[in-house]
Amino acid sequence: SSDLFIVDDYVFLDKTRSASFVELWSRANTDFNWYRPWSRESHFWILQKAFGASEPGFRAANLALWLAGLGLYFGFLRRWAGPRVPVLATLGVCSLSLWGAPLTWISGAQDLWILFFALLTLALVDRGQTWLALVSFVGALLSKETAAMLPLVVMAHARWIRRVSWRDALRAMSPLVALTVLWIVFHPTLLGRATHPDEYTVGGDQPLPP
Repeated sequence: SSDLFIVDDYVFLDKTRSASFVELWSRANTDFNWYRPWSRESHFWILQKAFGASEPGFRAANLALWLAGLGLYFGFLRRWAGPRVPVLATLGVCSLSLWGAPLTWISGAQDLWILFFALLTLALVDRGQTWLALVSFVGALLSKETAAMLPLVVMAHARWIRRVSWRDALRAMSPLVALTVLWIVFHPTLLGRATHPDEYTVGGDQPLPP
């Protein structure tokens, strides 16, 4: 493997080297007490099957996700702001560390996947394709827990960009909220982290021994 793999990368490479695809989705896969079977286990499993422990292959995948996410961002803005604003806004976003770090850290694919699915979800809701948006939202939740905030973004967009009433804005976010609640209940560690934070260390977020 390349010396450019660092820290968490090795954890996920080792875990997915010999695992079956079904095993990737086990609720026991909670490294660092997060459950992200798509953006971590499945991502590393698929790429390792395709390229082996090859750093360039993983870099190329992150770059493709980076470009796809920015493309969705550009397309969404163009729908609401015309042809000029999206160009400047997208170039500005490219300079942010949120988008730059995943190009230097392979495990940053977790952030790229949630950005991709979150932007896709927002675009689908905006076009009234609620069922497809829910499927995309599942992908976001399976990529990183912060996707649980996406319903608020959907509500804000409906209220202040689409200019609908508060009732319609709340209606737009309600299917995502319902799915988020189910996700929180299903997640193997999230409720524990929220209700008993003292049971986790500050540094590594690993459970303290009994």
